[in-house]
Amino acid sequence: MPQFLSKIVGQDKVISILEKFFENQNIPHALLFSGNKGVGKYYTALQFSKEINFKIISNQIIKNKFNQLDEPYIKYVVPLPDTKTEKIFTENTQKLNKEETFLLTKYYEEINKKINNPYFYSALSSKSSIRINQIREIKKFLTLDFNEIPFRTVIIEEANLMTDEAQNALLKNLEEPPNGIVFILLVSNLEQVLPTIKSRCQIINFEPLSDESLNKIISKYYPNEAKLLMPLSQISNGSIYDFLKIMEYDINEIKKEILQILRLIFTANYCKVVDYFERNSKDFGKLSLIILLIKLWFSDCLKVKTHLNNVYFSEFVSSYEKYNQNYPNTNFYQIDKILTEAINDLSKNINLTLLYLHTIFEIRQLSK
Repeated sequence: MPQFLSKIVGQDKVISILEKFFENQNIPHALLFSGNKGVGKYYTALQFSKEINFKIISNQIIKNKFNQLDEPYIKYVVPLPDTKTEKIFTENTQKLNKEETFLLTKYYEEINKKINNPYFYSALSSKSSIRINQIREIKKFLTLDFNEIPFRTVIIEEANLMTDEAQNALLKNLEEPPNGIVFILLVSNLEQVLPTIKSRCQIINFEPLSDESLNKIISKYYPNEAKLLMPLSQISNGSIYDFLKIMEYDINEIKKEILQILRLIFTANYCKVVDYFERNSKDFGKLSLIILLIKLWFSDCLKVKTHLNNVYFSEFVSSYEKYNQNYPNTNFYQIDKILTEAINDLSKNINLTLLYLHTIFEIRQLSK
């Protein structure tokens, strides 16, 4: 296996496709990596950029140029929040005012985080877009007379956030690509990409990461969060990005809320439970987390009952013991099934109030 592609985690099918390009010495001028955020598209693009230049990248200085996203070796384009942020890249930095200088500093801080951690997702990308001026900057990159390496790469992060105007401008480059240039478009929503762009790219689909792959990546790049990966992997959708979004919630506070929810269910105070869920109904991430943690709470109850020690939340052991004393005939397996279905149903177009009522009624009936 080629040396750089072998470092990619959890995308064996993608590696196989890229290897064939490399082995056949037939490198497409434009690739489109399609898949959810946080599954390794950027890291794969970076490793492929190194692989196609492997004959000279043994030179550590040149390898560092790729790792540091240095131009003219590699061009990295990200969505920007507004035209004010975009402006700082097209004007002389000496003319920037205090606010613009701050934005420029913030941008480079975010890029440095990406350089140090390929699974970092820039805060700049939230509610952002890629505009035509950024595509014009790519054109300047393409016109540089630079033959130090066989292939220079243009990596466009969240290319689906290009405006239509920007996509049409990029199309001209894809139709007549310069020699020695490889475009790699990273896309999390393929439907937002114009058909004319897609038709000129080799599309490669990325799958969600397995729990094993998630664990390997999280342990390396986010070691402090690794201990919570396994209980939360069920709602992480095989994505580092989704897992980290979940970690933004105050898990300890939500665990306290869950104990209150369970008390209300066991005392048949259903209206207050439904009211709680409806107050949080716009935040599907939090709702999924709440239902998952309730699911893990019951899983822990069963472990305590069967004298297993590997509970998820050891601080609740006394409440597990009390529950098992009060409800010795609980059907834990059916409760687990009901809660798993509830997590899956949250993303469907169904009446959420009925979903909440059905779930809490079932939990109460199965707690005996």
